[in-house]
Amino acid sequence: MPTPRGGGAPIAVGLVAAVLIAPGTGNARPALAAAIGFSGLLGLLDDLGGLPALSRLVLQAAGAAAVAAMLVPPVRLPAFDLADAAVALWLAGRSPALFLATGEA
Repeated sequence: MPTPRGGGAPIAVGLVAAVLIAPGTGNARPALAAAIGFSGLLGLLDDLGGLPALSRLVLQAAGAAAVAAMLVPPVRLPAFDLADAAVALWLAGRSPALFLATGEA
């Protein structure tokens, strides 16, 4: 018995349309529409050509990261905090190398 292909595309189109006409404001509606549309497109591409599992996983992770970026507000840090963090990371990375170079490890 052959496997049906492309059955999820009409469902994805209907869900995107429903999200776009639903009342509300903010980033949640466009993010949900993007997630549904992207997932539907990946499903259709998989149905038509057969995506390898690793490719599907990478694309799904990228899509999830894009949707998360739409929903999570950016974190603004003062410049001196970033400089302090950069110095701390630099020192943490240099310390083991200095101990190994001097033989004190």
